[in-house]
Amino acid sequence: MYQPEIILDEEGYKKFESDLEEFEEWLEGTTGKWVEFSGTVNSVKPHFRKKRFGRKEILEFPGFLLSFKEGYLDRVFFKDHIYVTISRRTQQNIKFARGDEVEFKARLRTDRGRIVMDAFLMW
Repeated sequence: MYQPEIILDEEGYKKFESDLEEFEEWLEGTTGKWVEFSGTVNSVKPHFRKKRFGRKEILEFPGFLLSFKEGYLDRVFFKDHIYVTISRRTQQNIKFARGDEVEFKARLRTDRGRIVMDAFLMW
């Protein structure tokens, strides 16, 4: 039977708990608000959503999903995957591609433990 083990020493574990608590407080206070973001696009993919109406399911295509392996959220560096939703019109006008360096404001939210931002870019 496998059981989780703490591999950090006591001091390292206390620092981990402290960092986690600080991050959770920041996330709670930032969710739903506009944040500044900058990073390098890792991928651009179609963003599909499944909607259910009783027994029927439809697949909706609201736009595109930009992924980043890391980036700055309000001048705080995150070395973790971050996702940004954009509209079809935004992608049609700007044509984001892998390697593009971007900077914009977006509304932050979480989705199943992932940081996702909704960008409403107008060009």
